[in-house]
Amino acid sequence: MSVVWSITAMVIAFMFYRDRRTSIGIGLVFLSRWALDFIMHDHILPLLFSDSPSVGIGFYYSFSATGTVVHWPQALISEFGLLAAGIAVYMYKTKAKDRMGVWLLWLILFSLIVVAFVGFLLPQHLSILSGIAITLLLFFGGNWIERHRVLSPLR
Repeated sequence: MSVVWSITAMVIAFMFYRDRRTSIGIGLVFLSRWALDFIMHDHILPLLFSDSPSVGIGFYYSFSATGTVVHWPQALISEFGLLAAGIAVYMYKTKAKDRMGVWLLWLILFSLIVVAFVGFLLPQHLSILSGIAITLLLFFGGNWIERHRVLSPLR
């Protein structure tokens, strides 16, 4: 299903941007999400639909006679570590065109961190709300930031 979602994201991105390279990049980001979830989560990733076999390595979890235990330090360090790495790459590869390019970036980053942290605190059946908020924040906030930032020259 991740391939289907990736293709769907590519088509929607192409409708918005009319740029094949951007669309492929967005599709690959969707596909990479499945690979990261495969490493982090335990048997929650169905291969096709909800009734199909599920897979996952479960980096966050350990198992005991009493059930599954989430290791919050591992979860928080890995999730926020990936976020920090992405931010570092973005800041290295772009520069602000104006003051809005600086302030918007920090505003969106702060908002992402707050929403992601709240997502960790929510019960699992409500954590989808933080995922939706992050997706909307990245889509609309990302478009807003991109109008005020440019790619840095090659170094």
